[in-house]
Amino acid sequence: MSSTSSELNYIAKLDEQYRCCCGKLHITTVTYIITFVSTFFIVSNFMMKLSGYSETAWDWELLFLVVDSIASVSLFYGVFVQKPAFIQPFVVLSIVTTSFLILLATSMASAALDPNSYSGQDLELEMHKRLSDAAHQLSLQFKSVVSLVASVCFVFVLLSAMAHCWYVYVAVKCAQYFRQLKKLDDVVSPDSVLAKST
Repeated sequence: MSSTSSELNYIAKLDEQYRCCCGKLHITTVTYIITFVSTFFIVSNFMMKLSGYSETAWDWELLFLVVDSIASVSLFYGVFVQKPAFIQPFVVLSIVTTSFLILLATSMASAALDPNSYSGQDLELEMHKRLSDAAHQLSLQFKSVVSLVASVCFVFVLLSAMAHCWYVYVAVKCAQYFRQLKKLDDVVSPDSVLAKST
């Protein structure tokens, strides 16, 4: 009876230790939320591609959608069955994504600071058709519009990179939580009790 009580106390301490969002949500709940947010972005990217808004070639878009889908399904399954190994693909993908987002943020910062830089000229070519009319209506020089758009993109990309860093933190903490629960199961499993008694 006391071992059951100590197990419950240990689990309660673990549950208290593995909380986030100012202690309001358990780590597994937040991981489920991250899974649903990732799934939302996967579906919205797919819908944007179907509607013709995305100019990325289908082979690349399909590759990204499949890889992202596998990582999100793996994360959901890993949390559902409490197996930390299934969380790893999402962590690896988030680390790679964060690296690319940091590179993109650097490029956007370069375009914002110097519209004549390679990044600024590349961004100008991309948005020339869409924003040249708006620039004329607002009596702005197109270079200043490039700097403004690059600054806004820099902020959003930086926020996305920070979100992915937080996703990695939450996923790793969730995997640690499941490993702690596994240790508890190994200690109190019937096989270990029989081994100790013999």
